[in-house]
Amino acid sequence: EKITTLDDKSYELNKNILVIADIKRPLAIAGIKGGKEAEVDKNTKRIVVESANFNGVNIYKSSKTLKLSTDASLRFSHNISPELTIIGLNRASQLLAEVSGAKAGQIVDVNFTKSRKKIIKFNLEKFNQFIGLNLDVKTVRLYLERLGFKINQNQKSRRKVGTPTETSGLITQNSFLVEAPLLRQDIKLFEDLAEEAIRLHGYNRLKSRPPHIYLHLSGFEDQIVLKDKIRKVLIAAGLSEVSNYTFIGETDLVFGKNWGDKVVELENPISAQLKYLRPSLAPHLLKNIEGNFRFFDEVKIFEIGKTFFRDNKNKLNEKLILGIALASKNNGQVFFELKGIIKEFFGKIGLVDYLMPEMADGNNYLQSNEVLKIESDGAVIGYLGGVNKSFVKGDAALAEIDLDALLKLVVEEHEYRPLPKYPSMMRDISILVEPTVRVGEIMQAIQEVDLKYIEDVDLIDEYDVASKRSLTFRVIFQAQDRTLTNKEINQEMEKIVKILKNKFKVQIR
Repeated sequence: EKITTLDDKSYELNKNILVIADIKRPLAIAGIKGGKEAEVDKNTKRIVVESANFNGVNIYKSSKTLKLSTDASLRFSHNISPELTIIGLNRASQLLAEVSGAKAGQIVDVNFTKSRKKIIKFNLEKFNQFIGLNLDVKTVRLYLERLGFKINQNQKSRRKVGTPTETSGLITQNSFLVEAPLLRQDIKLFEDLAEEAIRLHGYNRLKSRPPHIYLHLSGFEDQIVLKDKIRKVLIAAGLSEVSNYTFIGETDLVFGKNWGDKVVELENPISAQLKYLRPSLAPHLLKNIEGNFRFFDEVKIFEIGKTFFRDNKNKLNEKLILGIALASKNNGQVFFELKGIIKEFFGKIGLVDYLMPEMADGNNYLQSNEVLKIESDGAVIGYLGGVNKSFVKGDAALAEIDLDALLKLVVEEHEYRPLPKYPSMMRDISILVEPTVRVGEIMQAIQEVDLKYIEDVDLIDEYDVASKRSLTFRVIFQAQDRTLTNKEINQEMEKIVKILKNKFKVQIR
């Protein structure tokens, strides 16, 4: 509905704006401004004098919605005691009768509720301790009475009075009950009374002193500690931290192959180009690379930030993600460099058990033949992949790791292992396999063989031979109580060769 106010301006009202109305139309915007329809002119013979009280929050919101601020809206926004309505009505009627000779009719009271009197117990000893001075009771009472507070001290009865929260306890010589004026809706606690008394006494008369409190060093949240470790490790590896918007635009949706309905659209975006919450750190990281390529030949950056997405039940979720991006105009080995950084990073933060097998499918910005998923404890916690050259002009690699999942997997306490007293033994094994066989699968198969003395397995050489793939692995054997013999090591190697031939049909070179 619409209303025209006294200043001939029209306003469109919504259902949340309170009005004063008759059965036909609104006559005033409640607590803000009167309407033209109820204006008093020279032909007016009868006046309905209304004295009302409105909810301060509602008046404040209505005033902001209409962009209309008046003296009335300012008063009602700060809340006014309901008991003032009858006082105001009587005074207005009295003045009308005296000035104009009008006759007052009967008072009609609708939904009048007396506000509960605010009675607060004031304790002088607590007050002096609070301000750090030593004022007497007469001085404090005088200050409060000057401000319109009513003092009630009944020393003879020495009975418990008031509400349990503020006025419980016996009334003594140095304690009394204080009733706040109707206009002072802000006075609710003992501290409010103390502030009023201090204000009259003078803030400049308060003595400066250090606070007497006991400070206890609390522990830090695990997530904060993990983020701090990550920053130290990656900065030491030569990377720079970046911070990007959590919003992306319509053009950024081409990065994701399967984002679809999972992307969260904002109802009130800051701009049309940033109307989605990012489901990945990749779009902005790749833009960072492009921007920095104008000045540098190499870019090494990382970001720790939130990503947002909808699950299968359309529920909004968020994850804390670590994104790492490396790029170079000349170096074609950034994928392997990033893989090495991630391995070093995992070792330093305490992730011991993880795998990096190849991933068959990735997002549009990743090269399909150069994507690894990062697995630990049977769950995928991230990925590592080479960036498609249609997104970055140069060689680039990018990784994203779920820090919420990583936090549950890192080992905080490392078991102490003394340095071995006996030397370790190495054996290299070179094999020919089909190009489709993954290196991670071979290494996992070796580690799963029932071997007593295996310590570590590493890939040390790789190249293509005709239609085959040549791989060389270095296997480390170690015993804690003696030096291993050639016979014992040969027995272990025979088990490894057997499992590789049976499972992958390899040829031993």
